[in-house]
Amino acid sequence: MTDGYLRDFAHDKLRPFLESLRTDAGRKALQRFQKAAANTMPAPGEYSMLLTGSGTILSSVADLQKAFTDYSGSIETQFLKIEDQINKLIIDLENAQILLQNGEEEALKASQLMWLINDVLGGGPGPVR
Repeated sequence: MTDGYLRDFAHDKLRPFLESLRTDAGRKALQRFQKAAANTMPAPGEYSMLLTGSGTILSSVADLQKAFTDYSGSIETQFLKIEDQINKLIIDLENAQILLQNGEEEALKASQLMWLINDVLGGGPGPVR
């Protein structure tokens, strides 16, 4: 695994996945239903009412609207938590990429230093310049 792989995974895989979560048609429909259940003013072409159907099964429209608002709100909360975790993962992968890149440079410096120390302790000729 290279530092470039981590960067590419974060940008080419996770960011598009995150965007697909934000723009998903099912999620958008759920949000529109939630607005309708909360009796907020919908945008033109969106749902304007959430109806119960039969009064014999549900006690009232208000009960259905409250239950649906609570349910859809909890789903949206979970989507937001997933988005937050993905954003944190992207940041972690970017930080790991930077550390690996810096570590590679530091390892090169350390190997050069070890070569010089070995040369000095071994009593051989110094580096050719």
